[in-house]
Amino acid sequence: MRKILGYIAEKYDQDITLEELAKVGFISVTKCLKLFKEYTSLSPIAYLIKYRLNIAYELIKESDDTIIEIASKVGFSSQSYFTRMFVKEYKVTPL
Repeated sequence: MRKILGYIAEKYDQDITLEELAKVGFISVTKCLKLFKEYTSLSPIAYLIKYRLNIAYELIKESDDTIIEIASKVGFSSQSYFTRMFVKEYKVTPL
């Protein structure tokens, strides 16, 4: 899990697949899903989204970048999807 979480921390701004995460951890996809649920109570993709949102939240507070720029910097290819996920997590819009 440490290797997988480290990989997410390093590559969160890029496209990451479940298969990649399993490969990094030298485990099967099924085992990767099980371990994530056990240790984080989230799926790997949900963890990645939450991680990205946490980084975005800090960037919004500390930078003058636009929401589009921040969404892109943290790995979201769609601003509307970013906004939906942000509202779901924080109950406010990124603005």
